[in-house]
Amino acid sequence: MNKFKNIEEIYELLGKTTSLIPIKEGAKLPSIKTWKNLTLDDTFKADYQAKLEKSTNIGVLQGTRSNNLCSIDIDSDELMGDFVENNPAFANTLITKGKRGANYWFRPIGLSPKLIKEDWGEVRGEGCYTLIKGMHPDDIEYSILNFNDPIRIEFDKIKLP
Repeated sequence: MNKFKNIEEIYELLGKTTSLIPIKEGAKLPSIKTWKNLTLDDTFKADYQAKLEKSTNIGVLQGTRSNNLCSIDIDSDELMGDFVENNPAFANTLITKGKRGANYWFRPIGLSPKLIKEDWGEVRGEGCYTLIKGMHPDDIEYSILNFNDPIRIEFDKIKLP
C-alpha cells in the first residue's frame, strides 16, 4: 500500500504552491482553529512547518490557497468504477483512499468550485480541505491508489455521479 511518509513527499507531488494543514489525530478536524484564514505564506513559516512535521494527519486546503487544487470524494467503492468510466481522464490523476471510496484530485481550468454535497459524496473546492496523510478515525491509514499529478480539467466537463 502506497502512502505519503512525510510532508516533503506531498510537496514533491503537489508542489510548493500547496497549503497543508495539520489534522487532529484520530479525527478529521484541523488542529488549527484559524485554518480558514491561512494563506500559502502562513503555511511556510518555520513554526507552522514544525507543527506539520509533528502532525500524524495532514490535510490539503482546496481551491486558490493551493494553486486551484480540488478533489471529488466518492463515498462508495462501488461508485468508483462508474465515476472513472464516465470520466476516463480521472484514471490518470492522483487518487487517495481512506476508509471507503476514494478522492480524485484535479485542478479545474478556471474558477475552483465551492463545496457540493450529494448522497454519493462531495466535491471539495474553495474553502474546503481533504485529508491526504495519516490515520482515518476508524484506524485505517490513508493510502495512495494512483500516484500521479492531479489532472487539469474544466469542471463543467466532469460527469458527477
